[in-house]
Amino acid sequence: MQESLKHRTDRSHAAQADGSVIVIQGPTASGKTAVACALADLLPVDLISADSRQIYRHMNIGTAKPDADELARHPHACIDIRNPDEDYSAGMFASDAPASIKSALEKGRIPVIVGGSGLYIRAACLGLFDESDADAKGLKAVREELTATLHSEGIDKLYAELQRSDPAAAEKYTDRNPRRILRALEFYRINGRPLTEARRADAREPDFHCEFYQIDLQRDELYRRINERAQAMFTAGLVEECEALLTMGYDPAANALNTVGYKEVFALLRGEIDRDEALELTARKTRNYAKRQLTWFRHAWPRTMLSGTVQEIANSIAYDYIRRSSSPNTGDSR
Repeated sequence: MQESLKHRTDRSHAAQADGSVIVIQGPTASGKTAVACALADLLPVDLISADSRQIYRHMNIGTAKPDADELARHPHACIDIRNPDEDYSAGMFASDAPASIKSALEKGRIPVIVGGSGLYIRAACLGLFDESDADAKGLKAVREELTATLHSEGIDKLYAELQRSDPAAAEKYTDRNPRRILRALEFYRINGRPLTEARRADAREPDFHCEFYQIDLQRDELYRRINERAQAMFTAGLVEECEALLTMGYDPAANALNTVGYKEVFALLRGEIDRDEALELTARKTRNYAKRQLTWFRHAWPRTMLSGTVQEIANSIAYDYIRRSSSPNTGDSR
């Protein structure tokens, strides 16, 4: 079956005729990487990771990064492109991923985005507002003023200002997350318009279309996989990986390391919790993260839900791609 699919794709030159992007999405531990690699054995694809933590070097076990053998056989763009103390954002991914997509299409290959970061997928596929304008002259002074207000009068004072200047953002940030509220207020004070309004008006529209496929697992099965993965990470050396990061001089407070699994192990290394507690917290918080991912994808965009074995899901995606590439109506965006 796999050989038949590959021959059909090679004969039709589907990658050049269609020009669409395949997106394989799903919650953590759902098997996205395995499906992407199986698909790479069927179709001429270029894989692009949309995992917001696999971009960092030296963070391998805790991010469930494909191992060296997998990456040698099936290279992924946007893996190991930053050090843990370097900044990276969805806005940067909105530039890096389309560049990889364009490169794949120019070679007559099929771009395949694989990952669980909904914001990164949105940035690559649907466009993301470029917030670099907020780095304009005066940002430092505005940031210092807002930070001083936060420390002296509290987050409620800033949230009230956000309700007046950008009600849509205030409604979105009801958790009163200081970083997000400060970011929105910085933009408003510098640019004189709400950040949410600017994002809607200035979002960049990609010149390609994406087909979204989501791995569908029963909740009990997903949680079983998450629990097993957490155990496997600790067995494989997650604690030692965190010790190595400390030895290299990386600060556990770095944004990249503010990640489930790493946070718990650093607490373990500080003596705040024991190994069993670190493992249990990692599994529990990962299950909660998976819930949030599922909610995001459910409301984000239309997608095709697929279940079955890794090979069955890969076959379904390949057949659907070939069918669409042979159809006179290709190019319709979902």
